[in-house]
Formats: sequence, structure tokens, C-alpha cells
Amino acid sequence: MITRYDLKVRGYELDSFGHVNNSVYFNYLEEARWQMFNNSAIASYLIKNELFPAVIESTIKYIRELKAFVDIYIMTEWSYSGIYIVAKHKIYLTDGDILCTKATVKMILLSNDRVIYDIPDELKKELSMQG
Repeated sequence: MITRYDLKVRGYELDSFGHVNNSVYFNYLEEARWQMFNNSAIASYLIKNELFPAVIESTIKYIRELKAFVDIYIMTEWSYSGIYIVAKHKIYLTDGDILCTKATVKMILLSNDRVIYDIPDELKKELSMQG
């Protein structure tokens, strides 16, 4: 599945050099992931079954800086591998479709008791759908 999340860089997200602070990128990626969960059957499935996605690995490559008030979008390619839900993110400037950042995030599903669960078939099917 491929999803798109649009947003605008906010002034309070900047560092002293006038571009987006490196840690803010992770917030953007988190927002994009939760939007997908909420816009699909995944969020309701997780709530119903008391499962929670937990990030266990993130890699990020900063290619081009983001500055105040620019419009950006995040394209995410979703997949799974074994017990991992994998989100491959790319952040683009909307004006010109310029690639600024690439990141890969691996998640697992946990219960309230912190037991790791296999990805249920229902979620595998949702992740495999065309977005």
C-alpha cells in the first residue's frame, strides 16, 4: 500500500539555523503513520484487539533542508516482513516534487502486557492493498 500525507512546516519546528529541527522529522513520519492507521481498518482492529504498534528501528537520511511554512508531503510505502510492519517514507517539497528526506521505520505489535504479536492476516491484507 502507498499513502500520502500533506502538511505545512510550522515556524516553531525550526532550529537556530532556520530549518526544521532533525527530531521534528520523526514527528512528521509518526503523523503520517497514524493518518494511515486512522484512514484504514487498521486503527479499529488494533483498538478492538488491544494491540499497539511500537517503533523498534528507524533510519533516516536528510537530503535537503526544510524551511518555515513550505508545503510538504510524505509518501509512504507499506509492507510487512515477518513480525515487522515496515514503513518506507519519502518527504517531498510540494513545489517541484523535490525529495528532501528518506526514512525506513520498523514496527512490531504489542499487547498491554508487552507481548509481541505476529501480524494478523487482516492487517497483512490491508497493508498489501493498493493505496
